[in-house]
Amino acid sequence: HHKSYFNVYVWHVFNDRGLYKPNEDVHIKGYVRLLKVESEAKLPSYARGTIDYTIKDPRGQKLEESKVRLNDYGAFDIKFKLPDNVSLGNGSIYFNLPDLATNTTHYFKVQEFRKPEYEVSSMHRPTIPHYCHSTTDEYVIVTCEGKLFAGGYLNDANVQWTVKPETTQFTPPERSDYTFGRAEQFVWRYRYNNSSQTQNKISYPAETFQGKTNNKGLHEIKINYHGIEQEPRTTVVRALAAITDLNYQTQETQTEFIIHPCTYYVGFKLISNYGKKDKPVQTKVIVTDIDGNLIDNVLIECKVIGNGNEKNEDENGLIVFEPVKDDQTLTIVSSNKDAVNIDFTPKLGGSYNISYSVKDEQGRLAMSFYDNYYISGGYENEIEKQKVDFIPTDTITIIPNETKHYQPNDICELLILAPFSPASGLVILDCDGQVSQPIQFQIESGKDSATVEFRISKDWIPGFTVHTELTGSIPREIEVTDSLHRPAIATGSVSLKVSRDIYKLNVLINTKETDESFTPSSIIHIGVDVTQHANNAAMDTVEVCLIIVDEAILSLTGHTLLSPLDIFYPDRSTKIIQYHGRNRCLLFNIQDIEKFKKDMQERHAHCIIEEMDMEYTGSSMKMECAKGMSRSRRGAGGGGGEQKIAVRSNFNPLAHWIPSAITNSSGHATFEVKLPDNLTRYRVWALAANDKQYGLGETSFTVQLPVMVRPSPPRFLNYGDKAHFSVILQNQTDQSLPLHVGLRASNAELLTSETNQEGIGYSIVLKASKRVVVTFSVSTVHSGIARFQFLISTVNNKTSAS
Repeated sequence: HHKSYFNVYVWHVFNDRGLYKPNEDVHIKGYVRLLKVESEAKLPSYARGTIDYTIKDPRGQKLEESKVRLNDYGAFDIKFKLPDNVSLGNGSIYFNLPDLATNTTHYFKVQEFRKPEYEVSSMHRPTIPHYCHSTTDEYVIVTCEGKLFAGGYLNDANVQWTVKPETTQFTPPERSDYTFGRAEQFVWRYRYNNSSQTQNKISYPAETFQGKTNNKGLHEIKINYHGIEQEPRTTVVRALAAITDLNYQTQETQTEFIIHPCTYYVGFKLISNYGKKDKPVQTKVIVTDIDGNLIDNVLIECKVIGNGNEKNEDENGLIVFEPVKDDQTLTIVSSNKDAVNIDFTPKLGGSYNISYSVKDEQGRLAMSFYDNYYISGGYENEIEKQKVDFIPTDTITIIPNETKHYQPNDICELLILAPFSPASGLVILDCDGQVSQPIQFQIESGKDSATVEFRISKDWIPGFTVHTELTGSIPREIEVTDSLHRPAIATGSVSLKVSRDIYKLNVLINTKETDESFTPSSIIHIGVDVTQHANNAAMDTVEVCLIIVDEAILSLTGHTLLSPLDIFYPDRSTKIIQYHGRNRCLLFNIQDIEKFKKDMQERHAHCIIEEMDMEYTGSSMKMECAKGMSRSRRGAGGGGGEQKIAVRSNFNPLAHWIPSAITNSSGHATFEVKLPDNLTRYRVWALAANDKQYGLGETSFTVQLPVMVRPSPPRFLNYGDKAHFSVILQNQTDQSLPLHVGLRASNAELLTSETNQEGIGYSIVLKASKRVVVTFSVSTVHSGIARFQFLISTVNNKTSAS
């Protein structure tokens, strides 16, 4: 075995949102820890030093190079601004601690994009398993939903559904060692560079449907289905919904469900990848439900069809090979205890197709296939070879008394199921190498199991592997008078989890304001409380990093933060390498042993003669090798003034970034936050860390207005362009509102009947919880920057500008 004694440095570097536009600020935070081996544990501690870092754009051009010093908490943070003309793609930051000889690279995305204003999701019901039926129609209801990040539902939005079914592969849980569906011999897969699953896959025509979301932002369709193809296959139905807002912004969501051909599945396992003519081919077959549970007393029908050639002579005495077939049908009843054996003896050499089929109580059929199973020994003369068998290695089943994870100091009890008895056993614990002392145990004669107990150490966090080995002897398959039992060996392993909870910090985020939603540009106060997970004790002098960011940006890439607890207490690897000699021992009967002795004597005599003949040539070969090395060593030496309009314009997706704050004696830290002008939902993250303990807290809140303005202008205009600006108005209240809507512009001309007009507007009545789109036509005046201000005035003259 091998044990790791090396200390390693581990970095945890993250940014605020993962995706940026040119000319935006990028905020980076990082922790550096030394994972130090202490006895059987690997514990993090603060790293010290000064970091050199280099920032490069997506094309590898250097943007910035500087240094930053690790603070007292082994952490650092940097901030930089992307150039306005930066290339799009994946930028990188290379961090290096030269004094500690450790480094890492962090990546971030730079793209031009439109921020999504809503999110979509989909689901189907009922969620019970679905089965085909030849006479009765069944159905599934598929639903999509659109919700605004700023609160409220995406009602009256166009929905385009695309429903597409196709056959798929399904393997019941925990049954991956058996083949379900269609498979073929690996030689044919390699030869044709394709799998049978792909070749025989059926894609049905797609169906499309249209509709509009209701007042709750929902739209649903009903999908009917009944029987399927004559060859029963599992079918997956994918329903894709494209939801388009009034401003033509489109987002997609997809859900899928499976239609099973039968309540049962039949799976098989071939003992060998190929067979021999007139020799039994062994297969193991199981029948399960869709959850992988074995089913008892189900009739299994196995059909074997072989195609080969038969050697004959024609009327002229010439040798010809005529195609022949070998058809066999075998039946057996399934068992809920274990797999059943179905063996067949091929009469031909060549290619065989094997199928297994079962029926459920409704008469529905399930089948599995193996195509092109190769049988040797056709018309060619087969060389008879001596059968050589090694001592097989059996498998030990290990059942722990805890299914999820252990706590330090828990008693671990393992039930070890042995394939033979009596036997001597050994348990070795592997956590980056051997830990604790090996545990010996015995399987008594006539028994099939034993239990082993030991105490869990906190040094084994977050987990370890149990290796078990059994040695003994069992009767030979062919008994010989006065013969000894043959040797037997069995091995097994299981990975066990140990909870990280003693190093976990609870991080609770709350706002002092009682409002569930806030208004743009308002000031809010956020509190962070840090306690130990084990006993809820307040944690003082803990560093807290607070991030408040627009969830609409996060939704584009699925950006999230990882808990430092998982980074600095990583999974422990298995370092023990097992070597066994018994599985290389040959099994012989008496006749084989006598023949083996004779062969060994002949080979030994032959080797003595060859050694005498090669004595001189062997010497010359060594001389040539020395000359070659000498030559190799010798050769190695080479070698314009714009009109400003006051607007609500702070649309920074990052509302707040505090990379380092320290908790007080009560484990509390308070932050005052001035919100930007976005109407959206914000994600709040708080990371807490000291040298050994870590935590991550998360919450969200919404920023909205009673009436929301969502302009959708183009990203740019060329000189001389004309454009139609669409503006969506949404009433978030439960009553109708009369509104005046206006647009003012600088360096742009409003296309109206009157010339030189700086503003234009509408008077509308917006119903409760509804949306409407208004359009303004504009054209460019001069090259440069055009500014637009959209205004809403209610009856009581309260104005909201965007």
